[in-house]
Amino acid sequence: MTLLNSNDADSADHRADERILWARAAGVLALAAAGLYLFVVLVRLPGFVDRPLSFALGPLMALGSYAGARALTLQRRNLAAELGGVAGVIAGAMHNAMMVVQQTMFAFAGRAIRAAESDEAREALRTAYRATNSVQLGLDIAWDGLIGVSTALFGVALLKWGRKSAAYGVLGVLVALAFYSNNMVTFPTPPADGGSIDLGPLAGFWFLGFGIILWFRFGRRPKS
Repeated sequence: MTLLNSNDADSADHRADERILWARAAGVLALAAAGLYLFVVLVRLPGFVDRPLSFALGPLMALGSYAGARALTLQRRNLAAELGGVAGVIAGAMHNAMMVVQQTMFAFAGRAIRAAESDEAREALRTAYRATNSVQLGLDIAWDGLIGVSTALFGVALLKWGRKSAAYGVLGVLVALAFYSNNMVTFPTPPADGGSIDLGPLAGFWFLGFGIILWFRFGRRPKS
């Protein structure tokens, strides 16, 4: 019986150490992804700087979502966190696809328009660009929807972790609902291109706070 209890204690300690590791990884990745997103959205940068930063955001978001789900589910089952992690990983992949398609279209269209030999040819190319640009706009809405779902699910997951975390979780659900509704109002045009307010930075600020909570709530060893 003593041996079994010792093994159980060792297993519990190992899982606690693992959760701390995942929580710290999630905290760093969430802070990096949210901070990078806010920086790219709010600061105008030259293309050669903006492009690699924008391409890095999706992978950071996917990894941070997975790590956050692991941190929240290691010691107790949390379906909302698991689903939030899945939605966040898909959202990160969708964001990366959106940015790569967007930048590729911009580059090829820009070269073709500049190389056109007549005004008629340039106008025809601009018309073709405006028609095909809807592809990346659709990917933008898809990414917004997925990150909104991830935000809401992670918010629900926090409801089980004390009053302060629960209050922040409720805020996440409200941000996600506002974010998603805003996209539906301006569909098929993203809010920023449809004359509405882009609420994306709100979700970015929420994930900043989420990363801080993961680090300080789950990423520190309890005092003996």
